[in-house]
Amino acid sequence: MNRKVIDLLQRKFHDQERIILKSGREILIHEIYIYYTYIGILVGDPVECSADIRNRLRSSILERFPWFQPLYIVDERLTVLPAYTCVADVWSPAPMKPENHASFLHICWFTNDIARSIPPMIKEILDGIVWEDWAEDGCF
Repeated sequence: MNRKVIDLLQRKFHDQERIILKSGREILIHEIYIYYTYIGILVGDPVECSADIRNRLRSSILERFPWFQPLYIVDERLTVLPAYTCVADVWSPAPMKPENHASFLHICWFTNDIARSIPPMIKEILDGIVWEDWAEDGCF
């Protein structure tokens, strides 16, 4: 997959796509980055390649999104990872501590279906976790 195609799979939400979690917390989706999971791998056993990708995943995501560190990875521990890796940069205008401005989190998941609407996928993931256990407060 060439760089031009990869760039097509990156989307910044200029109007900040908004979702409301079951907990009532408002979440704004800032940016989504979708890329081919096996990009840069020319040959190799799919099981070994998947293990190598998992080992490098956290550092590669935080290199791409360096502005804050909290990261929740949805990994169903499949032997072979699905074709696409999705990373969302999300935040909540409600901080966990009042002296901060907002709370932030990156989420990552794998899928074979990139035609499905992304905001409902993000809502489903975030409804399955406790925001306060994974997110980090910060100031603008």
